[in-house]
Amino acid sequence: MSSFIIEATVVILLLLYRHLNKFWGYLEALSVPMIQENIFSVHKLVFPKFDQACLKKYGKIWTKYEGFVPHIFVADPDLLKEIMIKNFDCFMDRQHFPIGEKLCSLITSRSDAWHAMRKLISPLFTTAKVKPMLGSLTAVTDEFIENVEKKRKQGQDDTVDFKPLLQYLSLDAVASCAFGIEGNSFQKPESDLYKRCCRLFSDFRLRSFGESIAFYICSRIPILLKIVDFIGMSNFEYLFNFTKNIGYNRQKTRGDFIDKLNETQLKNLECKGELNENQIYAQGIGIIQAAFETTSNTMGTLLHMLAKHPEVQSKLFEEIQDVFGDENVDEAVTMDKLTQLTYMNAVIFENLRINPPVCRLDRTCIKDCKIGDIQFKKGTIIQIPVYAIHHHEEFYPEPELFNPDRFLGLSAPPRGDLTYLSFGAGPRYCAGIKFAMAEIKITLLKVLRTFILKDSSKTKLEILGGDLVRETTYGLHRVVFPTFDVACMHKYGRVWGKYEGVTPHVFIVEPELLKDVLVKRFESFVERQYFPMEDKHRSLVDARSDAWKTMRKALTAPFSPLGSSRTCS
Repeated sequence: MSSFIIEATVVILLLLYRHLNKFWGYLEALSVPMIQENIFSVHKLVFPKFDQACLKKYGKIWTKYEGFVPHIFVADPDLLKEIMIKNFDCFMDRQHFPIGEKLCSLITSRSDAWHAMRKLISPLFTTAKVKPMLGSLTAVTDEFIENVEKKRKQGQDDTVDFKPLLQYLSLDAVASCAFGIEGNSFQKPESDLYKRCCRLFSDFRLRSFGESIAFYICSRIPILLKIVDFIGMSNFEYLFNFTKNIGYNRQKTRGDFIDKLNETQLKNLECKGELNENQIYAQGIGIIQAAFETTSNTMGTLLHMLAKHPEVQSKLFEEIQDVFGDENVDEAVTMDKLTQLTYMNAVIFENLRINPPVCRLDRTCIKDCKIGDIQFKKGTIIQIPVYAIHHHEEFYPEPELFNPDRFLGLSAPPRGDLTYLSFGAGPRYCAGIKFAMAEIKITLLKVLRTFILKDSSKTKLEILGGDLVRETTYGLHRVVFPTFDVACMHKYGRVWGKYEGVTPHVFIVEPELLKDVLVKRFESFVERQYFPMEDKHRSLVDARSDAWKTMRKALTAPFSPLGSSRTCS
């Protein structure tokens, strides 16, 4: 008996040794730079900046082993096109974590299950499906604006912390549009749903050396993740049950996400379908993941960039006025109107280039494949350093410069050369892009028609180290000033009036009428508002009628090109 145990142990150890060493020497033979992993500092590592440094030092392809698993980092657009599009059948899966089918959504699904889930989810977020959601999105953003104003009045120096408010907005938007319920996040900011969504990402982050070692061991021996709740499995479980309970309790059809899940489950009960019940209701996890963190993150960094670049903010406001004019946004928002906001598209795309919410993508090689001179072995992880690609000067001159003009004229994110990856690429391209863009645009036009965003000494934007899900984590404070004139224009149109005491004041923002007042009929409107003062205190700025003409004549000549040249000589 003892000899049998010894022999069995030896066989098991030999098989384990063979399994763990099946990639031995693989990366070394590829003749591309290979780096050594330092597990002692993973919790301090800022992945986007690390990838940027590697791209600069090693070029567009580099490799490393994570334990016994080979990882190939690819920042070459042509090779990425082969991996993500042309040879998708060889690189269909993402990096695997053994979380079980009950918690596996479209984001984390593999192979055949992914195909079935994609077929289930994609039809739910087409343009035709998003159109009926615009009313709900508008209502949620109205509540967001009300709470921004409330926080502004409660705070000091008109400073508002936008991050939690944007998270409430994103959560309520998906709750209303996809799940058919009222999220009430603004009324109940500490709800279980909100806290679980926050923990979904905060629990999935390394904070210490001990956690780095624990994750290193668990990721090399995946079965341990089923024993140790290291990545917050209870949060996934909560969202699964949340989705399933709504589905079970749905009494009236709405034609939304939940109805589609119930319809799929009904067909599954009638005749076994491609997905089982667990896989069907697990899709709620992915929908909330994408809608809560990435969308709120994108809107947060976008408001940050607009506060930092007032000239872009002004130009964007002008476009909004050109498209919507005096119309009430609540009534005027349509997909057609949103499509006309071409400069807004460019601003959003440029922000996503500089601040991609997901800083790395990954793919797993599921069968041996040779592309060019590189032999990809089954089981190899392909890492795609999105942030580093977006900030590489070969692809984007002056990459740190916020320049929306790079994307002018584009109605959708660029997908051709794979140097722009904020929404992914290939068949695993973001399924909810139309919904996300509609939410971002409605929020942005509501904010800019109500407030002027200003920078603040408290403003900050940072990426935390040890982020396992490779998300950009940020903290934001923004100074906002609601503008009385903007509010009046939205309410009353381009011309309105009021009395100040007994003096009538007419406010004009109509360009054609302004041309008449300021140019064509100048002789009737030559003076500025009068304040009584002695003549010796009056300058060209506040002079009146004949005195103004005399001063203008005297002062214009010295500042003409001829006068300036004489002064210089």
